[in-house]
Amino acid sequence: MTRNRRVKTQMKSLTFILIVLLSSVMMFFPMNNGDPKTNFNEINDEFDNIESPRPSKISSASWWNGSWRYRRLINVTNPNVNFAFTNYTTSVVFNYTVHTVGTPDYEMNGDLSDIRIVQDGVLRKYYYKQDYPETDFVTVWFDVDIGKSPDHIDTDNIFLYFNGSAQESVDPDYYMDTASNNPENAMGWIRNGDFELDYVAGDKISGVYGWTYTNAPVLFFDDGTGELEGSANYVHKLTDSNDYQERAFGSWSFKWGDTGQYLTTESSPEDGHDFEGTLYTYPFIVPTVEGIGATLRLEVYRNFRSYTTNDAHLLGFFIRLCEAYSSDVDAHSQYLLKEQYRSTKSGLGTQEATVLDVISGSDLYDTRNDTSAPYEIDGEITGTISIDLDASDMGKLLFLEIGTYGKESGKHAAFTQVDNVTFNYEINTALNADVQEVAGDATFITKDVDGRIVPYAKVTIMEEYGTPTIIGPYETSKEDGSVGFSNVPYGNYNVSVNYTIPYSGLEEVVYDSRTISTEFLIDGTGKVYELILNMSTIDFEIVDYGGYPLTYGYINVSYSEGGAALDILQLQNDGKATFRWLNRSFYYYQVYYNNTDYSLNPTLLNASYIWRDNYAKYPDGDKHQFFTLDINENNQAPPSGQYNVKERIYTNNSITQISDIKLLNVSISIQNNEFLKNVSVYYIDSSDNTETLSHRIFFDDSYVGETSDIISIDLMTVFNSKLSSENRLAYGLLIDVWGQNSSICTGDIKINMTEAWHVQNKTIISILNLRVLGGGATISDAIVTIKSNTPILGQIVDTTVVSVKSRDSYTFSEINDLPFMYLAGYYYNFSVIWGEPPNDKHNFNVTVSDPDQWAPPDVVLWYNYSLLKYNFTLEFDIDMELIDPSEFNLKFDNLTSPESVVWEDNVSIQVFFNKTDNNWLTDSAVTAPDSIQLKIQLATEVLYTYNMDPTGSPGYYMKEFNSSMLSAGIAGVFYRLVITGAKNPYTLQGDEITTLYVKGKGTVLSFHDYNNVSVEISEISQTFGEPINLTVKYYNISNSPLTDAKLTYEWLGLDPIQFYEDPINVGYFTTTLDTSLAGVWGVRSILFTATLENYTTQNFLTSISITKRPTTLNGSDTVIFLTISVFALETEYMEFNYTDVLTSTRISNPEDASYTREKLDEGGNPIPGENKVGILNETADHRYILDLDTESMEVGDYFVFITLHKTNYELRNVVI
Repeated sequence: MTRNRRVKTQMKSLTFILIVLLSSVMMFFPMNNGDPKTNFNEINDEFDNIESPRPSKISSASWWNGSWRYRRLINVTNPNVNFAFTNYTTSVVFNYTVHTVGTPDYEMNGDLSDIRIVQDGVLRKYYYKQDYPETDFVTVWFDVDIGKSPDHIDTDNIFLYFNGSAQESVDPDYYMDTASNNPENAMGWIRNGDFELDYVAGDKISGVYGWTYTNAPVLFFDDGTGELEGSANYVHKLTDSNDYQERAFGSWSFKWGDTGQYLTTESSPEDGHDFEGTLYTYPFIVPTVEGIGATLRLEVYRNFRSYTTNDAHLLGFFIRLCEAYSSDVDAHSQYLLKEQYRSTKSGLGTQEATVLDVISGSDLYDTRNDTSAPYEIDGEITGTISIDLDASDMGKLLFLEIGTYGKESGKHAAFTQVDNVTFNYEINTALNADVQEVAGDATFITKDVDGRIVPYAKVTIMEEYGTPTIIGPYETSKEDGSVGFSNVPYGNYNVSVNYTIPYSGLEEVVYDSRTISTEFLIDGTGKVYELILNMSTIDFEIVDYGGYPLTYGYINVSYSEGGAALDILQLQNDGKATFRWLNRSFYYYQVYYNNTDYSLNPTLLNASYIWRDNYAKYPDGDKHQFFTLDINENNQAPPSGQYNVKERIYTNNSITQISDIKLLNVSISIQNNEFLKNVSVYYIDSSDNTETLSHRIFFDDSYVGETSDIISIDLMTVFNSKLSSENRLAYGLLIDVWGQNSSICTGDIKINMTEAWHVQNKTIISILNLRVLGGGATISDAIVTIKSNTPILGQIVDTTVVSVKSRDSYTFSEINDLPFMYLAGYYYNFSVIWGEPPNDKHNFNVTVSDPDQWAPPDVVLWYNYSLLKYNFTLEFDIDMELIDPSEFNLKFDNLTSPESVVWEDNVSIQVFFNKTDNNWLTDSAVTAPDSIQLKIQLATEVLYTYNMDPTGSPGYYMKEFNSSMLSAGIAGVFYRLVITGAKNPYTLQGDEITTLYVKGKGTVLSFHDYNNVSVEISEISQTFGEPINLTVKYYNISNSPLTDAKLTYEWLGLDPIQFYEDPINVGYFTTTLDTSLAGVWGVRSILFTATLENYTTQNFLTSISITKRPTTLNGSDTVIFLTISVFALETEYMEFNYTDVLTSTRISNPEDASYTREKLDEGGNPIPGENKVGILNETADHRYILDLDTESMEVGDYFVFITLHKTNYELRNVVI
């Protein structure tokens, strides 16, 4: 999509003042009054060159309505930088003939009734006028919402839609062509505010589009009795006159009152003139304008002229906004009175044209402003006025009303003109040249001739005109039969469908719309079409001799006996398979048993033809099932004026028993009934469940007096999420009908069901449950060899099954782990092998035979038995007298196990399980143990017990687990691994035991700058008495923080103190220390410890340098040097302030506040014995006073050294 390209098909500056262009040349009409300030017909707008629409682009963007084929983007610009607009009407102008004349590429209706304006996917109110402002052009007005700058250009979301369909007409809900007091029928626009849209000829017209005129005055203002409209001196019409006192912008203004172009004495004869009338607009919605400084104004050009020689009679004029739109002007409700004037002869030079401002009560105005005919100068009630509208007015439904009233019998003359009614803001538009075409999309549902969904069909669409052109590759239908095409050019298409059988690769055309002269419209509405393919679907259900699903087998389907296989259908676990191919009168199928446990494989079980007529013939075929429910007989409701029929209907012609036949569709006819209340229909699923909301496929409670209904439900397409998730497998219906009756109901409910083509075949596969014991005890590894006594299908069939102690000594095949399952009606020979050669063949007793057949009275080496029924049992008991239990031993060898692992590492344990039946003269692998387990212990407590798995190498077993299931503690943990096993009748010589040490995962503990945690540090310092934030990070080797850890620190010999995660710096731990706890400044060590289960413990030793608190003395942080002179015998005090810099407080109680005074000789050297040591005096507010007793000191030079010092504070000195 091309954006920001302005199509120059509009006026450069579009306002709501409609401008007329005569032909294609701008016309200028000079004023006759010679007023240089007024030139009413000057047109200063122009059309630029029209750019033809550019080629269509298929648009995959969101589309308002896919039935509309084309759209063109309207670029809308808000030049009012600081203001936002809601429901503000603007317009766009373009040459419509490029879409209507000849055979345009992008067609519109000739009357443009198919156009729509859409913003952000929502229809907007609109109106259009063809051949305006000139021939071949159309102006379309529409409401728009647009934000303030810098988001003041909308180049994405406002479109002109059209589709060239003669079936479309203007949208009555959005096309604003009529007046109404309903806000839905109004725009943010004074429709036809300049009277240019709808010229109506005549001197007395009652209205044009957007306006209504009536000769009746508004009685609210009128205090006199007016005359009926009468003389030829009266008009109410559109006028283009711009001479003398008449004014017109563009082509037309609306005028009523005196017919003359100016008013004079002669214009007011004794019988007066009919000047009364009321003109009012269609209602409009005041648009919303937001932003600081926004001022919405309704601008009205009015030209009121009056002349009177008798002001005793009323002549008045008003402009107001009203509510309650009506054809009766006296029903209008005044909302805001803007102007009201009445004629008067007093006050001004041209007294006959003077009017009084009724609102002010005193202001006078001259409607003529000229003293001689033809009075060309504008009067003072001529020009544009503005009606200010604020936020309280916005969004309201109002209309503008202008009226004149008075006593027409007086000597009055007046006329009124109205023009250019508009709001004061502009919103600019440009129609983009690019035509976008809707991206067509459609969904096809592929079904067979019976209405059954056909998945995996290849669907191709082709353009229907000219040489067929395939649109893209084929699409394959999904499980629900659907196949979708998107981003397709709008148009009609042919459709063809191919289907391929995966097994044989055979492919056929099963649908081609060209052969049945059918076309499919693909547009943007997402149409859904059903395609009935030349195919049918057969459900096969194969069961064994007992009627249970046969899972090991397949079906070979061909056209006829001896024909090539069309498809090989593998039976599923439910014994079912589905065949889809061409709809024809018959197929041939063969059922094979496919079990690799038997030497004869596969084994043919059945073969037959399938005749479609047996299924599809109407009405006798299995496809059609009919039920009738008598409402009176089946009514379950008590006799309370209502009835309820609630019945289950199953496929396979049953009302009691679910079957395996699928339901495709149903028609329910309720007829000759009492009044219906509601009907519910539920499908029955494969578990015979129904009647929940998720099963409901139809519900209707909208009946009003109906006594009958016909309900058709297609189970293949009806919307139901549960049914869809179950592959649309329904096996019946629950029908629930409620109604009301006043007498016995004689109606009935007829149900016609269409069922799937279903073929069930019962085979002679039977099951033998064979159990082998050893001396009456369950054993494993007893091998039973089974052979047919006579050839089956020309071959002796043999197989073996093996006993499993953990499964109660029953035998199962070695490949598929099944009991003996083969053909009934044949004799089979059984023999048993158990143990190591050469002592592996054993005699056995036949202890159980069900059904009862001949059994030998003593032990035998073999036994013959025939399968006479479906599910039966044989039990053999091996003679164990010659077996020495002490010779049968077990042990473990070749243990592989890690000594230690890091927590979360995988652990793999492997061992070889060995057995002997001759006390280790020979040995062999245990391949089918009764059990082999790994136990994980913590000390003597068993935490976990696992069965070990075979590795694939005989006798080797293993177990893998992740060590995260164990705990590494905070310093690693040892675990005991115990492997034990059993196999009857062997004895385990001892468990295999080893240990596993689980270590914590590697970690790092680092020290960080609290103010910049990304900086790692090794030590830190702080001033004594100030708090200090200590930050550490504890993380794994992947640099991921371990925030669940326990962090402690130790210092000053105190017990460990725990601290916690920093609430600000995620992933870090922070604590705050009080350095005053150290007692005295200096270096202190601190030990951090981080622990977390399953991770290594980390310690970090660092030091904190605690420094003295900074001080000043009289504001100086260095030694103070002073020189002073004092007169003898005078007292001199000196004050010193010893201050804590950090707190700005004076320091109290220092340990040292002293001075030393020495007298100096003439060379400046101390005189021995002439010295004194003293203390500075501390005041109550902690100032320090030096008193040297100067009043008693001898004349001379002295040296004084002062010291102020407190522990943990910087020392300060003064030299005097």
